[in-house]
Amino acid sequence: MPGVEVGDIGTKLGYNSIDNGYLLLTHLRVPRKAHLSRFSEITKIGDFELKSDPRLLYSIMSLTRLSIVMAGAFNIFRSGLVAVRYAVCRRQFSNQKGTKVERKLLDYQVHLETLGRNLSNGLAMSLAAKGIEDLHVTAMGEFDKGEFKSLDLLHHLTAGVKSLATEMVYVGCDEMR
Repeated sequence: MPGVEVGDIGTKLGYNSIDNGYLLLTHLRVPRKAHLSRFSEITKIGDFELKSDPRLLYSIMSLTRLSIVMAGAFNIFRSGLVAVRYAVCRRQFSNQKGTKVERKLLDYQVHLETLGRNLSNGLAMSLAAKGIEDLHVTAMGEFDKGEFKSLDLLHHLTAGVKSLATEMVYVGCDEMR
């Protein structure tokens, strides 16, 4: 269609389930009723206006980061479940004296250390996410009163924990594979 350009921004590292794209309309008029204007709008004279405080967008971004951390904890637990079940059933190397029975993978200290470390990381992620979720609930109560003093802390915590958690999940799932 002339004057309409649609495109895909591409994949996001570690978050490919969300598609990001763009829509460019050149020399076209779109009725104001058809605008997706939850947080902003275009006035009748063509000026751009925000409907609410832009700091609220940071709270939405923080909530998205928090959901990534929670999903990471879930996925490392799921990977751990599969790895532990496999380690209980899989046997290899009959190196016990007086028997030809092979040892379970779970009997090997290195295997136990890998599973324990990664499951502990998952627990730490889950507990950190719960603490940040409590802070988010408190911050949302403050936002309703027009106070944004917790926003800076919430923003920094979610950014740092998301970065750490995604790395831990990536490495942990690969190690337990």
